[in-house]
Amino acid sequence: MAGVVIASPANEPTPNGPNVVPCDKPVGCSKGVDGYNNGNDFGFTCASDGRTTSWMPCQCKDCCHLINDGNTASCS
Repeated sequence: MAGVVIASPANEPTPNGPNVVPCDKPVGCSKGVDGYNNGNDFGFTCASDGRTTSWMPCQCKDCCHLINDGNTASCS
């Protein structure tokens, strides 16, 4: 999974994805956010301070899930 590290205040959009998902685990999935990725799912990674640090846009709805013991987001 490729990612870009972005530092931004909570709940502000960034150039690569939304920063409005709960970031309490290192990796997660979201069911779409208005105005991002056409409302499709996406995976994300988080920094220890709760910032979203990378996004993996999916091309589908209800398809993002965690694999590798919860360490990787996958779209399928």
